[in-house]
Amino acid sequence: MAYNLGDLRRARGMSQWDLAMLSGVKLSALQCLEQGRNDIRGARADNVIRLARALGVTAEDLIDIDDTDATDR
Repeated sequence: MAYNLGDLRRARGMSQWDLAMLSGVKLSALQCLEQGRNDIRGARADNVIRLARALGVTAEDLIDIDDTDATDR
């Protein structure tokens, strides 16, 4: 299941600043991801993992990995 990063953050009662500090991801990078200027599937793996851990979900949840995609290639 994929989650919208901003919705998930707000559901946890966090500001963007809170999530940036907790995860160690730059605030500007987080803002770009939430605003859709950058696709989370193209984000650095370490940033996706840090965000997922801070939000209590898996990295796969954030990037919406579909197992069927790998078999199509």
